[in-house]
Amino acid sequence: MNTTSPPGRGTATPHVPVEQRVLGVDRRQLLPAAVVLSIGLVWSVGLPWLDRSVSWDDPIAAGDIVDLGEGVRFTPPVGWDLTKGVRVGDEPASGPPGSGTTATVTDGGTTISATQGVFAGDVDALLTEAEKNLSVHERGVRVFGARQSVTTDSGLVGTSEPFTSPSGDGVLAAFVLPPAAEKPADGRSDHAAASTPTAVTFTARSQAGQFTADAADVEAALLSLTSGGPR
Repeated sequence: MNTTSPPGRGTATPHVPVEQRVLGVDRRQLLPAAVVLSIGLVWSVGLPWLDRSVSWDDPIAAGDIVDLGEGVRFTPPVGWDLTKGVRVGDEPASGPPGSGTTATVTDGGTTISATQGVFAGDVDALLTEAEKNLSVHERGVRVFGARQSVTTDSGLVGTSEPFTSPSGDGVLAAFVLPPAAEKPADGRSDHAAASTPTAVTFTARSQAGQFTADAADVEAALLSLTSGGPR
């Protein structure tokens, strides 16, 4: 006996009654489709909108100092929001931040980030490395003007340079701090013992047309950089 179904006579499609159809679509399938569509809209539209709409509420007060770890600190502009990092005095019970710490403050139009770590090279090489890292995260970065020496209020000497990009303008700065003599457990000075060099990179970037308005605050934050606090 031939059990092969005749052409066009495969498994029959279930009939959907007229009262369960909307514009030819099975109403029972509308709810799952709507759920999937809603999830897609939340991920593609809702979350980015929420991220843009929610503002940080951790403003810098007069006297606040940010701890970058390894004795490195800086004073952000008053009124700006601390979006990453810890203030001096707010360090966790485990101790101050360690190597590789980044702190970020923003006023909405301009963002200042400072990172402390180690680097096997001189300050010019460190600044070049900072340029490369910036170019990875922001397209069209172009450095203009000659590099300039910068000296902080505490006497730290580094190198800085301005940059521009399609999204705005900014400044990069780098410091390679000399090793500081450490004290042995008995408290006596030991000039032979020294810590590893500490490297600091400082990046300030603004939205198009905003940098000039915030330039004084950015410069003050950069010049406030210190090294040698409690480690």
